[in-house]
Amino acid sequence: MEPAWAGSWDWSPEHTALWAQYDELEALPPREFMAEFMRLGVKPEVVSAPPPGPSPPWMAKRPAGIRAFLKTFKTYDLDRGRLTAVDKPVYFALGGLSNPDDYGEVAVRLAKVFPDFQLEVMA
Repeated sequence: MEPAWAGSWDWSPEHTALWAQYDELEALPPREFMAEFMRLGVKPEVVSAPPPGPSPPWMAKRPAGIRAFLKTFKTYDLDRGRLTAVDKPVYFALGGLSNPDDYGEVAVRLAKVFPDFQLEVMA
């Protein structure tokens, strides 16, 4: 599955710029935060439909949870060396509409880390 994050090494200028946009989400109120967060996760030409009906009660906690993940990604040092030691096959499924500057780049970087890496892009 496409991971939400895969370390802070070897970022391209495009990936770095995308994460600057993720940083800008901090100032947004929850509803705008979610819409912008969802937009950043897909290709620029993808237009997401708003969710039908009222949001379920648990959705009110989602922005805070995502903010916590984003904060952790900025401070955690993922040990690339430990990843290279994985001696099992790694399967990476990438959504065809996913943002290539995010998940596509993650796939390219992880393909250089894991010795047995298989990427499948879902249509």
